[in-house]
Amino acid sequence: MNTLQFDQNVHIQNYFNMEEPDKETIAKAYSERNKEMSLNFDDVFKCATDKLCLSPISMKSLINSLFKLDVKKKVDDYLKNENKGELKFDYKKFYHNKINSLEYQSIIVKYNQLLKFKEEQDYYGFYMALTIDELYDLGF
Repeated sequence: MNTLQFDQNVHIQNYFNMEEPDKETIAKAYSERNKEMSLNFDDVFKCATDKLCLSPISMKSLINSLFKLDVKKKVDDYLKNENKGELKFDYKKFYHNKINSLEYQSIIVKYNQLLKFKEEQDYYGFYMALTIDELYDLGF
C-alpha cells in the first residue's frame, strides 16, 4: 500500500485530521483502509474478534486463564491457612458458570450479530457494530 492512496482518500484524511473522531468517521476510515489495502474480510474479522476477546476461541482462552488464576488463589489460600483438607477443582463447573453468565452471554450475542457482517463482507457495518472504545482498541 502506498501512502499516496491514503492521502487521496477523504474518509481516511477526515479521520487523521480530527482530534477526536466520532464512531462513524472511524468506521469509514477503517473500512476504506481495508479496501485500499485489499485485506481479506475473514482475516480482518478473525483478528478483530480475537483481539477484542469476542470470538469463541478467545473466550475459551480467557476462561482458561481465569480458571488458572482461581486455582492458584485457592492453592495459595490453602497453603497460607495450613489446611489439611482436600482441594478440589471442577473445570467443567467453572466453565459452565462463566459461559452462562450474563457477561459472556452478551459477548456471544454480539459475536453472532457480527457474523452477519462477515457473511455480507460489510466492513462499515462491522465497524459500526463495535463501540468507539473497541474501535480505538483495534487501532488504525
